[in-house]
Amino acid sequence: MAGRSDVDQKRLDDALIKALRNESFDAAAFHAALAAGANPNAYQGTYRDTPLQCAARHGHVAAIGPLLAAGARVDGANSYGWTPLLCAASHGHSAALEALLAAGAGVN
Repeated sequence: MAGRSDVDQKRLDDALIKALRNESFDAAAFHAALAAGANPNAYQGTYRDTPLQCAARHGHVAAIGPLLAAGARVDGANSYGWTPLLCAASHGHSAALEALLAAGAGVN
């Protein structure tokens, strides 16, 4: 949205990541934040994770497609070099792995 302040953008980005950050995916909050203009590539937290990394880490497959459609980088890495694919693999989320591979995630 034009004219949005940095503070308002940060609130939207925080709401998006919060909806994805734990095992219980808050689909309503996720879709509301994304529709309102949350940045699908915003880095958050100590490890500078993106929303796609959070979705992959927690196995929220339903969030992967909408994040990618909104412009999330399928191979975006956090401060440790972990990509969404590695996040999904390290936490045993095979459905998230499949979704990311189908979207063109690199394996190297």
